Amino acid sequence: MESSDMRVLVSGASGQIGTRLVERLHLLGFEVACLTRDEAEVPGAIVRWFPWVWGSSRLMDLGLNDVGAVFHLAAQTSAYVARNAPSTDAREAVVGFVDLLEQLRSQQDPPFVVLAGAATQVGALSGRITEGHQLSPTTFYDVAKTSQELYLRQFIAEEWVNGCTLRLSNVYGGEASHTSPHRGFVNRAVEEALDGKALHYFEGSEMLRDFVHVDDAVEAFLSVFRRRTALRSSEFMVGTGIGTSIRSMLEMVAASVSRNAGLGVEVLPVETPSGIYPIEMRNVTVDHSLITKETGWRPRITLPAGVEACVRQAIARRQPKS
Repeated sequence: MESSDMRVLVSGASGQIGTRLVERLHLLGFEVACLTRDEAEVPGAIVRWFPWVWGSSRLMDLGLNDVGAVFHLAAQTSAYVARNAPSTDAREAVVGFVDLLEQLRSQQDPPFVVLAGAATQVGALSGRITEGHQLSPTTFYDVAKTSQELYLRQFIAEEWVNGCTLRLSNVYGGEASHTSPHRGFVNRAVEEALDGKALHYFEGSEMLRDFVHVDDAVEAFLSVFRRRTALRSSEFMVGTGIGTSIRSMLEMVAASVSRNAGLGVEVLPVETPSGIYPIEMRNVTVDHSLITKETGWRPRITLPAGVEACVRQAIARRQPKS
């Protein structure tokens, strides 16, 4: 990856993907500036942290008015939090992002913007989803993600920035402390199992999901950045192409906790609660062939291996520090 002295901006740098991405960018020799509400520990990385309030902070005031690339990961990640306060969610997620794009527009050289989108932007479809499926958001969370993508698409068309959107499937792994309680279902299941709690799934539905490890997701961000001058598409699906039921995933977690911690964990069905979004009941896998074709990226970490790593890392974090 050329231009090791390039300044790279990462929003949401203290989050699940952000912490790993910042570490990788630093190791690759980039000057990394992090926009975040809360600093995070990034092992071995020397980065600059900048407090950021969406809609009011200014890049120029922070001396960040000349960046080569932006990885926009900042997001409130719960469809239900967004439903409870849609205007707040829209101001922070959509208006805040457009404000950032407007600030980037003033640069002499258009930066490359990579937006973290969501595979759920196509709605409650079941089956194998691709970039060709029509955007049909069914939650306020996905409305915001779709709005961000459309604004980025228009800014690219106006030639004010360059960039693309990665529509991510279910990302897991990384530090549990950097994962929202409303997302990171695998991480949360690992912590609950190690606490000796039973793991639950909704009865009456397979609920197939496409789980992609955070390290593979980070490599997807880096892959489009590496190939930024050769990309022909502006939206890419990111997943493994393999569907696993929620129940099967929880059984993997329980088995790994048994092997590594000697704890017996039950996996039990529960009645589907009222008020959940229909999208929760979908059965879906993600076709990653387009990003593979254009960048060479492909997932490397299988779900059993990823779950095993999550469990061992969680156990290690619980050990008293000497």
